[in-house]
Amino acid sequence: KKQLVVEAGTGTGKTFAYLVPALLRLHHQADDEQKSKILISTATKSLQDQLFHRDLPHVTKTLDVTVNAVLLKGRANYVCPYRLQLYSEQQALFSFAQHKEIAQIRRWAAKSVSGDISECETVPEHSPAWKSATSTQDNCLGQDCPQLDNCPLYRVRKQAMQADLIVVNHHLFFADVVLKEDAFGELLPTCDVMIFDEAHQLPAIATVFYGQKVTSRNLLDLCRDVQAELLEKTTGSEALSQAEQQLIQAVEQLITRMGLEEVKGIWPQVAHRLQEYVIQAHEELAELTQLLALEQTRSRGLANCWKRAQELLKLFSQLTEINKNTTDQVHWYEQYGAHFSIHFTPLSVAELFSQGLAAHSAAWIFTSATLAVKENFAHFTDAMGLQQAETLKLDSPFNYAQQTRLFVPRYLPDPKQSTYVARLLESIMPILAVNPGGSFLLFTSHRALQEAAKLLREQKYEKPLWVQGELNKNELLDGFREAPSLLLGTASFWEGVDVGGVALTCVVIDRLPFESPGEPILQAKTHAYRKQGKDPFAELQLPRAVIALKQGAGRLIRSETDYGVLVIADHRLVSKKYGSDFLQSLPNFPRTRNLDQVVEFLKNYSFE
Repeated sequence: KKQLVVEAGTGTGKTFAYLVPALLRLHHQADDEQKSKILISTATKSLQDQLFHRDLPHVTKTLDVTVNAVLLKGRANYVCPYRLQLYSEQQALFSFAQHKEIAQIRRWAAKSVSGDISECETVPEHSPAWKSATSTQDNCLGQDCPQLDNCPLYRVRKQAMQADLIVVNHHLFFADVVLKEDAFGELLPTCDVMIFDEAHQLPAIATVFYGQKVTSRNLLDLCRDVQAELLEKTTGSEALSQAEQQLIQAVEQLITRMGLEEVKGIWPQVAHRLQEYVIQAHEELAELTQLLALEQTRSRGLANCWKRAQELLKLFSQLTEINKNTTDQVHWYEQYGAHFSIHFTPLSVAELFSQGLAAHSAAWIFTSATLAVKENFAHFTDAMGLQQAETLKLDSPFNYAQQTRLFVPRYLPDPKQSTYVARLLESIMPILAVNPGGSFLLFTSHRALQEAAKLLREQKYEKPLWVQGELNKNELLDGFREAPSLLLGTASFWEGVDVGGVALTCVVIDRLPFESPGEPILQAKTHAYRKQGKDPFAELQLPRAVIALKQGAGRLIRSETDYGVLVIADHRLVSKKYGSDFLQSLPNFPRTRNLDQVVEFLKNYSFE
C-alpha cells in the first residue's frame, strides 16, 4: 500500500507488467479473506477498449486465471433510454438528417445488450444526434428516472460494484473523486489497488476537474431540454417557452460580443466590456429559473431542468464576477467558434490529490512512457503531491541505434519568422521523396499546420495528404494506413496514436513544443513560481515541453521491427543550453545534421 511511479519506455511491456501481478493477486486470494478490488485507469476510451478487449484476455488466458472484470466508461458513452424516447418523436427540433440518425439509434438501442454507443455501426460517434440520445451529469434524472431499469449506464455501474477489476479512464476517475457522481461515488473506496497508465496526463486532467467552469453549451443545452419537455407535454407554458427563447438570444448576443475567434485570456481583462451582455444573460437565466420553479411538478424532466437552472445561475454568477479575489486560482475564459467557457482553475492540485491519497489506503501505481525529464521525476511527483513515491525508470528495449536516425536540419530561420514553414518543407522534401512509408508532420500550432497544407497542395505533393480537421481522427488514421501518405496534425496526434510498420517511417516535429506564454494558466503559474523564488522556465515550461517532445518522438518506433527517421526542425535543440535536457530525455537516437546520411538511411535500411 505504497506509491510507485514508473517510466517504462515504449516496448517495455508495462501493460503486462501491472496486469500479471494484479491478476495473480486476485487469483490467489483465500476464500475467507477480504477480496481485493483493482481499478485500472488509462487516458482514453480507445486505450480502455484495447486494454479490456485485447490485453486483458491475452494475459488471463496465458496465466489460466478467471477474473470478474468490467469496462466502465463515462455516461456520454451509453445510450439514455429516457432522452432517446423524449427526442425521438420531436422532428421540429432537428434537421431531416439528424432525425433519421435518431431513428437509426433507436433501432440499434432496442437490440443492444451493452448500450455502448461505440457498437452502433450506423451512426458515427461524432454525430450531433448522440447528444439527444445520451445523458450528462446535469440532465440525468438518476434514481428518479422512469427508465432506470432499462438504463445501460445504471446496469454497468451495478456490475462494477460487484467486479474484481474495473477498467476506467482518467476523466471518469476524477469525475468520481471530485463530482461524486451519484452511486458511482461508492465505487472507488472499495478499491485497494489503483493503477494509472498514461499517467503523464493526470496533472492536466486533475486541474480541470478540481476547478469550476460554466459554458455557453451548458446554458443552451438547458434551453433545448426545456423546449423538448414542453413539446412532449403538448400543452406547454407559453411564458416558459418564451423565457428559454430569450435566454438563447442573450447567450448568442454574448457569444457575438466576445467574438468568434479562438482565444484564451484572463476573464477580468475582458469582463468590463462584456458586462452589459453578461447582466442580460444572468437576468434571463434568473427568469427561466423562477418559471421552472412554478412548472417543475409537471414532469421529472422539468424538475431536473429546474435543479440545473438553479445550479447554473449560482455558477454563472460566481464565474462572471469581475473582481473575484483569489491567489490560488486563475480566472480565465476560452472562446472557441460559436461557444465560450469561463473557468476558475487551481494553480496546483498537489495538496488536493495528496489529501485523497492519504484518506484512501491503497497501492497507487503511476506509469507512462513519458514521466521523467532526464532521470528526474520531480515535475510529475510534485504536480500530483506524491511526496512518498518510489520511482523507477526503465528504458525501451528497442535498438534505436540501428532502427533510427535523428535529423536536425541546418540553416533554417528562427521558428518565429514568416518564412519558417516554407523553408522547413523545402528542407525535408528530399526525405519525404525517398521515404518508403508514411510520414507524420507534427505541428505546435494550427496556423503552421494550415500553412503547410496549403503549400503542399500548391506544390501538388504526389502522395495522399491527410490534414487534421478535415476528417475525424479515426478516418484520418484509417486513410493514412492504407497507403504511404503524409499526415499533418497538431496536439492530439502527438500522443495516443499507434501506427506501426512501414505505414509510418518518418516523424517531423516543426519546433520544440513550448506552450504559448499567453496561455492564461501558464501565465498565472509562472507568476506564482516567481513569487516563490522558483525559476518558471526550468521548473515548469521546460519539463512540460520535454514530456511533450518525448510523446511526439514516441510515435516513430512502436515495435522491434519498426524503423525510421525523426526530424526535429528547431535549431534550439543544438544551439541552446537547454537543448541537452531534450536530447538526454529522448531514447538513444543516433544524431546527424547531414541530409545525405538521412536519405541514404531511408533508401537502404535493412535489419540484416
